[in-house]
Amino acid sequence: ELLTPSDNQAKRLNLRKGEMVNTAKLTEANVKDIRASDLSTNELCQRYAVDKSTINKILKKVPWKHI
Repeated sequence: ELLTPSDNQAKRLNLRKGEMVNTAKLTEANVKDIRASDLSTNELCQRYAVDKSTINKILKKVPWKHI
């Protein structure tokens, strides 16, 4: 497949969402569970082994906007 440099960049950016990011610690299912959960932020941090700021951002829909 022959792509222009701008097409290449667009394709590369589209592939790097959610679980496709190499450093992702959560799955899409985890994110859905976090957003639907009644647990406190601290309890969610412990359950998913992520920082409090990560949970807060997920609840505000900053990362994982595509879900």
